Amino acid sequence: SSRSLARRWQAETNMTLTRWRQRLRVLLALPRLLAGESVTTVALSLGYDTPSAFIAVFKREMGVTPARYAEGNASQR
Repeated sequence: SSRSLARRWQAETNMTLTRWRQRLRVLLALPRLLAGESVTTVALSLGYDTPSAFIAVFKREMGVTPARYAEGNASQR
């Protein structure tokens, strides 16, 4: 069942499926943000309803907003 899968997933990874999916979306966003795509474009293409929802998840996962992440890493190239 889906509930059994969710429990097993959490036991194996120590995170919920939802949290894992959010982390995956953030990881998929990183190269696009570094390539100069706008936060809005990236957020909407990854399935977020609003850029602010994406920004909140990104900040929780990475510790900075997407724009600050891109700015900080642009200087390291």
